[in-house]
Amino acid sequence: MATNTLGNYNVPLYANEALIWLKKGLGLASRVYGGYDQERRVYGKGDTINLRRPAAYTAASAPSTAVNTTTESVAISLNQWNEVKIEVTDKELAYTGSRFILEHVQPMAYALGDKIDQDLASLVVTVPHAFMETAGDDTSATVAGITSTWKKLFDNKVPTYDEAKMHFMIGGKEMADLMALEAFAQWQGAGPAGVETQRTAQLGRKYGFGFFANQNRTTVAYGNTTDVAGTITEPAAVGATSITIGGFGASDVIKKGTIIKFDVSGYEYAVTADVTMSTGAGVASINPAIRVAEADNAAITGQAGQDAVTNNLNVAFHRDWAALAFAKLPDYAEFPGQLGTQTFAVQDDVSGVAVRARFFYIGDTSKMYFALDALYGFKELNADLACRYEVLNS
Repeated sequence: MATNTLGNYNVPLYANEALIWLKKGLGLASRVYGGYDQERRVYGKGDTINLRRPAAYTAASAPSTAVNTTTESVAISLNQWNEVKIEVTDKELAYTGSRFILEHVQPMAYALGDKIDQDLASLVVTVPHAFMETAGDDTSATVAGITSTWKKLFDNKVPTYDEAKMHFMIGGKEMADLMALEAFAQWQGAGPAGVETQRTAQLGRKYGFGFFANQNRTTVAYGNTTDVAGTITEPAAVGATSITIGGFGASDVIKKGTIIKFDVSGYEYAVTADVTMSTGAGVASINPAIRVAEADNAAITGQAGQDAVTNNLNVAFHRDWAALAFAKLPDYAEFPGQLGTQTFAVQDDVSGVAVRARFFYIGDTSKMYFALDALYGFKELNADLACRYEVLNS
């Protein structure tokens, strides 16, 4: 009687199929800066790789001193190792064979891509800039809100002319709001593109952004504060990632995601962890690090509209706002029998997206296990290249 053996399964095929579906499933992740260490080594969890950061230059009066063209690098920790694993009994395989595995590659890769996308979406809450629909009279996504968000990016010197790299992530509520507007989905406001939106439910490129809906769009819940203006009570040095504040409500909770602005310098920062005031004072962790030194008693103000509401965190951004990096996991090809498994790891040469497929069999339980896993890291590169677009959650 024939028995199920690992040799009957085309693991490289499954890995390459998974890579295709993983790349297709990366919504937000496919629109940020992607890369991987050019050495293309095999890594383990917790290792650090160095990505070349996109360069920026400044013009100077001629004749000037030449600048070094060595591109700055940014270290990204490979601290995310996630997998999707299924088990298959001998009985199930007897009826379906390898087709059973191939049918599961797509949904497994999609689940892995969804987790990666959720991780990246978690960065949005600490973007230090926002346009708030809830600060005005409208709680739906509007054309004015879209253009006002573009203006904030423009004023922050984001290269909005770099159109192919400008993106706008929205949620289902905002997608429905915009599809109801003639500027997006009717002939008289959008021409043939509007008619196409009616047919496909895709917004395409409007107002300088490539719009895409993402089910991983997050929300932020702001505390009920009694005083949104205060000061720093100690000088804030350049590079500091926390500030000592005072003059706020006696026991207010300033929630993660709250944006505060220095009144004199004009710089905005997002609070990265909840901070509970004690007699109106506390220490707030912020993003990004302090850009210019701020003097003791410098006045700070919380952004209007971030009080006792839950808002949807849509985000407009340039590609170089954040980075996602993958590393190729080991497939143990150098070991005889691959340590009792069949393993194959594959990495895309252009995007750097990497995934591994592996089989192993547990004889005592008569079960075969099939898994897809990925090792990756993600990081914000430049907080000023993104702006939140907040709409009341309802």
